[in-house]
Amino acid sequence: MSLAGISTSRSARAAVFCACLVLPCLAVLLGLPFVVRTGWFAKGANFTWVPTRDYPYEVSGMDADVVVFGDSSALAGIDPRLLQKQLGVSAVNLSPILRSLSMMRDKPLAAYLRHNKAPRLIVVYVAPWNTGTAPDEASTDGLIVMLRHGTMGDVLHWLVKHPVQMLNAEIFLADLTLGRIGHPSHASAHDAAWQARGFLPYPGNLPHLGRDCAINPSYSVPPDAGSWPQTIMDRYQNSQTRVVLYLAPLPDCTGTSRFVDLQSRLRPQAINRVQLLSPDLFLDDNLYAHPEERNVPVTTQMLSDALRPLLAAQDGPAIAVTPQTSKPSSAR
Repeated sequence: MSLAGISTSRSARAAVFCACLVLPCLAVLLGLPFVVRTGWFAKGANFTWVPTRDYPYEVSGMDADVVVFGDSSALAGIDPRLLQKQLGVSAVNLSPILRSLSMMRDKPLAAYLRHNKAPRLIVVYVAPWNTGTAPDEASTDGLIVMLRHGTMGDVLHWLVKHPVQMLNAEIFLADLTLGRIGHPSHASAHDAAWQARGFLPYPGNLPHLGRDCAINPSYSVPPDAGSWPQTIMDRYQNSQTRVVLYLAPLPDCTGTSRFVDLQSRLRPQAINRVQLLSPDLFLDDNLYAHPEERNVPVTTQMLSDALRPLLAAQDGPAIAVTPQTSKPSSAR
């Protein structure tokens, strides 16, 4: 065989070898959007938190009086069932985590309002450092929600705008999905999400913060503080619905005291001051805003106390007064 023939043969084998490596990967990446939209993904794929992300888009006829929409401090810290007991009005929690919020913005809230009556109150519940508009950052969590409830136009827009981030998110998602094939079904996760009305406590196997905790200096008041709640107010406040900003409580760690007077500096102004609570109420997950599940009644009661006069001032059913038994003495 001539040298030219040998070279051609080697090139052909190299091309076949590359095709064997690349084509399966492409098939997985191209087929992933269709897999993510299936019922199996939320059940058999063992992503037990997916039904909670689905809840705002799929719940219909709930017609809650109070809608909580914020970041993960609200998702893990406010139980709508307790709000209902404490205030005598119905409530839901539509809060995603920040990584999903960066991609989907207010679409969970808009989706909920398409299938439910307008609420009396929309509470934008966020940690002080999340009062600005979330940056455009692609993530696996955001990609899952976008693939399940967005449009292909949304996906293509993000692919063009952030191709590397989106590719990384999809590769990570593909790895997670393939690793969960064959896992047992978790159909009960859907029922749990609906029963909890969108509330999802964080795992209880994490340690809580110690009294010598110090907040990461990167957590600060954003330059555009107030822009996110202002956007929600501009879009959703009307004669039927009032939009308010509530600042999540924080652990009393070194560095958190600088957020206490943030209320007066924000536009729109929050309905509460940031309260500093005992650090052992919070999970030690480097996010400084997630209460332990057993302490969710504390954070929910604090929100109830702030909302009670607002609801009482509106025309509507009488608001039940609940004795304040769960508010901690360490709040200030």
